[in-house]
Amino acid sequence: IFNGCIGEADTAVITVNPVSTVNITTVVDEYCHGESTIEYGFDGNNPGTQYFWTNSNPSIGLVGAGVGNIAPFEATNTGLENQTATITVQPELNGCEGEAQVFTIIVKPTPEVITSPEDQTLCSGQLTQEIDFSEELVGTTYEWINDNTSINLSSTGEGNISPFIVENLGLNPQLATVIVTPIFNGCIGEADTAVITVN
Repeated sequence: IFNGCIGEADTAVITVNPVSTVNITTVVDEYCHGESTIEYGFDGNNPGTQYFWTNSNPSIGLVGAGVGNIAPFEATNTGLENQTATITVQPELNGCEGEAQVFTIIVKPTPEVITSPEDQTLCSGQLTQEIDFSEELVGTTYEWINDNTSINLSSTGEGNISPFIVENLGLNPQLATVIVTPIFNGCIGEADTAVITVN
């Protein structure tokens, strides 16, 4: 309008896109080396949202970045300490970024029997050598089972097996299989075996 004269109208459109959210149901997840993770699925307040995520520590077996859900993967840790990864999930819709959410994945190492126990062959009444499993991961426990208690060794135990006097009151050799399993921080390592033969 100018000096009482009305000109042709014009129009402007203001589009306000919504800001999407992302729901994270987990805070910290822990896995042992070699375990398969769950699938991490993301959703929020708008079905059209894309979810961009980054991983601070690809050594756990997950790539450094991606879009959408995180498929199950094999957790990896070949070291001696826990590996921690921070996963940051950024929702985005129509160029608008919502508030990012974060969760943590911890991958624990798997213990091993460092000193493989040696087989022993003895005569009844002799003293065995100590069975020392050693420990590379401080805090590892070694649980063992024995399938033949007649040689004078209990059926179960934990830790190194001190020298003991073997027995065989029969006429044939007695074989005892000792299976040791390393356990650390809730993670179970590969078992190892020693055979004690008592003549």
